[in-house]
Amino acid sequence: MRRGRLIITILLLVEAGLTGMYFKERHVAEGRPYSVSFDGSVIWGGRGRDYPRGATLHKGHIYVTGSTSSFGAGKDDISLLKYTMEGELVWNRTWGGADYDMGRGIAAADDGVYVLGFTNPDGEYDAVLLKYDSEGQLIWARRWSAVEAAIGRSVAVDDGGFVYVAGYVGGITANVTEPFLLKYGPGGELIWNRTWGEAGAYYCWGVEVDDGVYVGGARRNLGGVQTVKGGTPLRRSEMFLAKFDFDGEMVWMRSWGDGVENYGWALSAWNGRIYQVGFTQEEADADAVTLGYDPSGSLIFSSLWGGRYEDYAWDIEGGGEFIYVVGHTTVAEPWSVTDALIM
Repeated sequence: MRRGRLIITILLLVEAGLTGMYFKERHVAEGRPYSVSFDGSVIWGGRGRDYPRGATLHKGHIYVTGSTSSFGAGKDDISLLKYTMEGELVWNRTWGGADYDMGRGIAAADDGVYVLGFTNPDGEYDAVLLKYDSEGQLIWARRWSAVEAAIGRSVAVDDGGFVYVAGYVGGITANVTEPFLLKYGPGGELIWNRTWGEAGAYYCWGVEVDDGVYVGGARRNLGGVQTVKGGTPLRRSEMFLAKFDFDGEMVWMRSWGDGVENYGWALSAWNGRIYQVGFTQEEADADAVTLGYDPSGSLIFSSLWGGRYEDYAWDIEGGGEFIYVVGHTTVAEPWSVTDALIM
């Protein structure tokens, strides 16, 4: 196997009861001791660029999606890898045309594995949803287009086999974006699509299914900019979380963040709550943020973690009594020195 740039690390959480950040019912974040050991790592790739963008577990296997320029038909193709829990590669697949294609989100269910990303045929960016069976056979592929561009970022599937796709329209040639949410049937038929919010204000990066469909991301302040010492203009944004019913009607929308830049990257529904993770940043100081909401949209807690440099949270998952957050932390100057982070 040739050495590439896609590295998949398998963590053995030997003391799951003591790992991560535990949010007590009193709604206070409590840091607990942790013990994590590396059970192994595997490398996949070739001579080009190979990047992982999303991963999920299902029935004792790990599925990873991303992009590869080492294999496939184009400049970058969507990649899908299936591993055992011991890190053995079961199969790998690529999908794409002559230009740029990228996988960003992934979800797995009993009836298949869903990969979401974007494709770039003839210079047009379209959201693309692929469905594979557990043996790696492509069942169907669906594209969804918009006037400028449609970037697929996250995908979720419910117990009935319905698939929910979230992302944003625009942002390629102009700094104007709009969120979108799509619902597909098990056979790949588009049931409905929704966009909302003020044009130019929203980026949508996460989707999760529970008692409704939750989407989250960032909402920019279009009314102006804040300034800091020295008169440097900085953008201002808030984390947003919206809930839709299964017919595509918005139930509520909430926002968080009163600083300069606040970004919500991922969602997880667990034990009757919806959790959102991201980061808040002012100049060169960024801290990881975790928010917890109940189904009515009430904020139960907010928790910040970080030091004097930049600390980012990119994904979140619930399990047992705990919430697990992954990201990276800057340990010292120069700021290019970073470590992987799990809480």
